[in-house]
Amino acid sequence: MMMITNFLAFVTISALSTNGFSMAPSAATRRTAVVNSQLMMAEDSSESSITSTSSRRDIFKNAIIATATAGAVFAISPNMAEAKKPTVARPISFQGVFYDPKHPDGYRTIIAASKKGGAAIMNLSDGVPKGSEEIEKTYKNQAVKVSADGKQLTFDFSFKGGPKNAIGTLAEDGRSITFEDGNVWIKNKNQYDGVYSDPQHPAGYRVLRKKKGSIMEVELNNVGVGSPKDSIFIKGKHQSLFSIPTVAISFQFPVKNALPDTFGSTEEIIASLYLIDGNSLAPYGTITFPDGNRWTQL
Repeated sequence: MMMITNFLAFVTISALSTNGFSMAPSAATRRTAVVNSQLMMAEDSSESSITSTSSRRDIFKNAIIATATAGAVFAISPNMAEAKKPTVARPISFQGVFYDPKHPDGYRTIIAASKKGGAAIMNLSDGVPKGSEEIEKTYKNQAVKVSADGKQLTFDFSFKGGPKNAIGTLAEDGRSITFEDGNVWIKNKNQYDGVYSDPQHPAGYRVLRKKKGSIMEVELNNVGVGSPKDSIFIKGKHQSLFSIPTVAISFQFPVKNALPDTFGSTEEIIASLYLIDGNSLAPYGTITFPDGNRWTQL
């Protein structure tokens, strides 16, 4: 945005220079000046009696028009460096952390059971309302049937008194699931929420989910969905989500090969989360670590 603002400011100054200022006009301004000159030649010579006040007003009017025109050209035809930046579309996937408006204090996490498709597992909690003394119930490894194209999911909610064959349809952009009763689950409502792949552990997965404020729960599983007992949970914390081009996230990883007297100790590692579509550094939803490893949002 700053680059565009500076560009438009430059074009405005260039436009003013065509009306008696000392700076050289830009190409866009010269074209505007040619059109103005042709119009002036066609008008009656009596127009020369325009007052100096009106002339100054016309100068700034022309400058504004030239600026707006150049701005539109810039928006439609970016420079070559910008045009060559790769645009990587976000993956269209049913995997993710979903928000259910019928249970605003809970969550639903859906993870593919295998890379071949056809099945997934769901971890679900309806949460606990604020002020309630109830204990949160979490239902893990609930089976989900997935169509061959990954667009239709069949859920069995009988474990908590719900329907046995509830059908949900994945949106075309992959960012929500709509049920036959009209309910809509929103995928990764918080930008950092999601299921991530880790190339260092291709059989496993990572899940990031908001807990409270900037604190998040991070599930690390290096084995796969069939082994929930192998998951460990650590704490993460994000900085400002308005940071560009990356958001800093600190993870409290357990110390490897810790001595007995330091068992349970953690090491803080700060990573970078990319939340800009089409940038040339990393796709949207990529978390990069100092050692070069990358987690990719699915």
